[in-house]
Amino acid sequence: MFRPRSQQRKPTNPPLAQQPPCFRQRLQSIYSRTSTESTLRKVLSLWQTSKAPPEPPKPLTSRRWRATQGKDTLKRQLILEEEIVPTLEPAQVLVKVHAVSLNFTEVLILEGKFHAIPRVIPCSDMAGEVVAVGEEVSTVSVGDRVSAGRLLDFVEGTLGRTDYHHSGTGIYVDGMLDEYKVLPVESLVVIPEHLSYEEASTLPCVAITAYNCLFGGPKQVEKGDTLLLIGTGNLSLFAAQFASAVGVNVIFTTSSDEKVSQLKDMGFTQFVNYKTNPDWDKEVMDLTGGVGASHIIETGGMGTLGKSISCVAMGGWIHAVGFLSEQPNNIDLTFEAIMKNCIIRGVFVGPNTLFNEMNEFISEKKLRPLVDKIFGFDEVPQAFEYLSSRRSMGKVVIRMPCVERV
Repeated sequence: MFRPRSQQRKPTNPPLAQQPPCFRQRLQSIYSRTSTESTLRKVLSLWQTSKAPPEPPKPLTSRRWRATQGKDTLKRQLILEEEIVPTLEPAQVLVKVHAVSLNFTEVLILEGKFHAIPRVIPCSDMAGEVVAVGEEVSTVSVGDRVSAGRLLDFVEGTLGRTDYHHSGTGIYVDGMLDEYKVLPVESLVVIPEHLSYEEASTLPCVAITAYNCLFGGPKQVEKGDTLLLIGTGNLSLFAAQFASAVGVNVIFTTSSDEKVSQLKDMGFTQFVNYKTNPDWDKEVMDLTGGVGASHIIETGGMGTLGKSISCVAMGGWIHAVGFLSEQPNNIDLTFEAIMKNCIIRGVFVGPNTLFNEMNEFISEKKLRPLVDKIFGFDEVPQAFEYLSSRRSMGKVVIRMPCVERV
């Protein structure tokens, strides 16, 4: 039925008090300058009908390095490819990778000395930025700075299931040397705010393993304890930083005077040269007043384990994390371990709950990982060559491209 203009119903908007908080905040300045509710409704109507800014385009392709195996050889070569980014599932997150750090395991894979799936994307350690989330994701948001656990399924608890190993990135599933990475949301942790992407990319493997040795077991290190570190590799460097932050006395074994000089610059003072002193276990006992080290992080394996047992304190802990050397002869270590009443504990990375705890520790103590050298994304083969030369003191990092690929 026709009505005169004066009798036609006018659309109304709800009063200001009933508007969502975001509307109220944005219109607060306008509201303070308006004297009538009707004026505000007009402004609100114009604002609601205006076009929202378009979302940034999501990447369609991603460049990634793959380690391909040649015919009739176990050795692999690195090949750069460009592939389509998978569609996100409801509980997945798309991460733009900003930095990737290398571990020596990746060198062994390229040399054919360590098993990995065919055409694997190498590397387990990265830091990046969330650029898209699945519809069921609520724990992270677009723009968050994140990393991922070394074992994607190892979220909490202890490593009591063998199938956790099958979620190992860069070995059993594709790794992080990829411009854009789709990951399950439960595998992600937020990185410390004071760290750069390059620094944060060093945390997922050796840092969390070092933290687990010191704080993740039944017996944590305490102020006044003595920690012996076998070698000056990246795991030892992280362990030294963590231990020193809580007042633990740190002793390094090393064969390099150059590395001793660098460690002194970092504030460490006690070193044992196992190259010039084959009986380095006796020197450790002398440095500890005949007591021995309360904790030892054992990276050498059977070639050094006997001497580690020799210089561990009564009832002390040996955290076995590596196997870099071979046992020189068939020495039975059982008797020595019994007489020292020591505990030998195998340690491999840690759950994401411990990863988050470590990041809080790093933030509180304002610790910074030691980065030796940064390579560009197109210099990945050179980065692996440099790492395999064993000249680095600190982590070798790949800085990923910043250009959006759409």
